[in-house]
Formats: sequence, C-alpha cells, structure tokens
Amino acid sequence: MDNSSLMRLIALILAIIPAMIMFAYFMVSARVSFKVESLWNAFGFGAVIAFPCIAFSALFEYLIDLGSSPYALSFKKAFFMASLPEEVLKLGTVLMITWQDLDEIHPRRLFMMAIACGCGFACFENILYVLEHEQWKTVAIQRSISAVPGHAFVSALMGYCIYKAVHSRRWWWGIALLAPIILHGFYDFFLFSAAKLSEIGAPAQEIYLMTWSFICFVIIEGAIAHIVLRRIIKEERAVQQIHDIGDPWQGKLDYIVNSPVFWGIVGVATLMGTIYFALDMVDKFGTLDFVFDQGFSVFTMLHALAFIVLMVTLQKRAKRATQV
Repeated sequence: MDNSSLMRLIALILAIIPAMIMFAYFMVSARVSFKVESLWNAFGFGAVIAFPCIAFSALFEYLIDLGSSPYALSFKKAFFMASLPEEVLKLGTVLMITWQDLDEIHPRRLFMMAIACGCGFACFENILYVLEHEQWKTVAIQRSISAVPGHAFVSALMGYCIYKAVHSRRWWWGIALLAPIILHGFYDFFLFSAAKLSEIGAPAQEIYLMTWSFICFVIIEGAIAHIVLRRIIKEERAVQQIHDIGDPWQGKLDYIVNSPVFWGIVGVATLMGTIYFALDMVDKFGTLDFVFDQGFSVFTMLHALAFIVLMVTLQKRAKRATQV
C-alpha cells in the first residue's frame, strides 16, 4: 500500500470515528445500552437514507430557481437541497422503525433513536465527502469537528420533540419536523454563503459575518442538544441504565464507553485539536481560513470540555454505585 492509499484509509477511519464518538457520547449521557438492537437499526437506516437524499437534492436543484445571487444560491442549497430532504427522511426513518410500539418505547430510547439515525447519516455522508473531495484530508478533519456533531445536535432536538409528541401534546410533531429543518438550514446557509462570497471576492466583513454566524450557530445547536438531553433525563424520576438483549461485543462496547478513562483519552485527543488549529492560524491572519481556524479551535475546545465533564460524571456514578 502506497503512502497516498494509506493516508486515504486513515482519513476514511477518521471520517467514521467522530460519528461513533458522538453516538456513544449521547448513549452514555442518556444511560442507554448499546445492546438496544433498534438503535443499531436506526444507525444503519440513517446511513442508507443518504442515497434518496442525493436524489431529492438533485431534483430540487433542477426544479427550484431562487436567483443567482450568492445568498439565493446558498439558501436554495442549504434548505431545499440539504436540510429539507435530510430532516424529513430522518424523521420518517425513526417513525418507520418505531411506529408499531411508539407509545411503549422508553423515553430515553426514543430520544436516542433520532440521534442514532442522525449519526448514521453523518457517518456515511462523511465517508462520501472524504472519498470524493480533492482536499479530503482537510475535509475529514473539518467535517469531523462541525458537520458530524451538527447532525447529532439537530437529531437530539428531533428526538426530544418526538418524545414530547408521544407523551405530551400532538402539536410537537410539527416542531419535530420544522425545528430541525430550520436549525440545519441556517447552519448550512451561513456556511455556504461564506464560501460563495469568498468565491466572488466579496468584502471581507461580509464573509466574516457569515462565517462567525455559522460558528455561533453550531455552538447554539450544541447548547440546545444538551438542554433537551438534561430535560428528558430530569423528567424521569429514576434514571437507570436501559438494557436489552444483545451480542457479547455490544456488552464490551458498553464497558468501554462507560469507562471514565475512555472519555479522558477522547477529551485529551480533542483538546490537541484545539492546539492544532490555534497553531495553524498563526500565518493566516486576515484571511477566511484564519476565521475558520478560530471557529474550529472553539469547537474542539467545547467538545473536549463536554467529554471531560462526561468523564467526571462517570467517575461520580461509579463512586455512588460502590457506596450503595
């Protein structure tokens, strides 16, 4: 295997790992076991819907014309070619898997079904970008920090809305569809706008505004995801691990991801990403790449903080378990 093929293989692995890390992060935070088979089904179906999403994206590109301005093109691509088909198919996939026993599924398991579907989609989409894009090394790293968590965050909101629709008011179904479309759409809109404006040589201030709007929107999505996660846990009186019957390897996976050491390692590795982007921006002052490096530094630092907090939480859980 030559160096190019080896590097491509490494990039492919790096494209898969972040989706699994985010999946595991929410699984452990929500105290759901990897032995729950339906979650793996949701993860797999989430990956499969990437294909019809590509078809719908091409169809909307052909049918919809909003003009040729950078903002019009970005809005079309963000909402009609990405957000709308992807979020509709994600919600449809979760309902297809859970519909027969929707009222009986444990709230946290139902919440995790949407996240599993979103992480499965993000995983396969990441693979496609790495295989197709010329700058696949950079794309693998950048998407791992922003796009993959972005899918998980939006899916967390969808999962919470599905839970509320089933166990509270039916109008939550509308929010379960519209809120993810809006969040996902604006996330992409700001990113695509920054890229389009950069291509045509627009004023730097305009490009920076769109770029920092994108960065802030990712942070807002992450905050919303953690808020709904805490709310769904808070609304249960006794929060215990949700188990199911699964294969032995799934039990081993549970053991690994419930280890504080694992999340400590992930946290430190992510923190190294912060250092990497901080050093990378040194020679890029005044450029669009400088702003993106700033944003990615913030992303990796916040991810590292979340992983380290989870490490401390698991340590406290283990301590309480030994005292009982």
